Amino acid sequence: MKTSELIRLLQEADPSGEVECCIDNHDIYSVELWPAFYDGALEILVRDPSLRPYYDVIGGIIRRTGQKIRLRALPLEDALWDAKDQGFPITIEETDPQTRLYIEQEVHKWRDEAAQA
Repeated sequence: MKTSELIRLLQEADPSGEVECCIDNHDIYSVELWPAFYDGALEILVRDPSLRPYYDVIGGIIRRTGQKIRLRALPLEDALWDAKDQGFPITIEETDPQTRLYIEQEVHKWRDEAAQA
């Protein structure tokens, strides 16, 4: 997806520009310009606009020339590992007690694993 299309889709989804963005539920850590071959070849979806709003992917391209913009996510679990010696507070914004307990247990597991490493 080209930068202009990504910007258009983001503005369409959130005209205010105030909604959090994520990649697979992880916050975006950085936006980086790299050669297309860096860290593995760039994979591009070929789309058929006539199939929208339904599944429009009809093929693919593997490209190693040119450039790519890489959006990097940073999962909280990884950030916790990177900062384990300094402490790393994680606030859980959840009102359902059962779901909150599950999330607290997951965060506790992350902390235990980081401490043992």
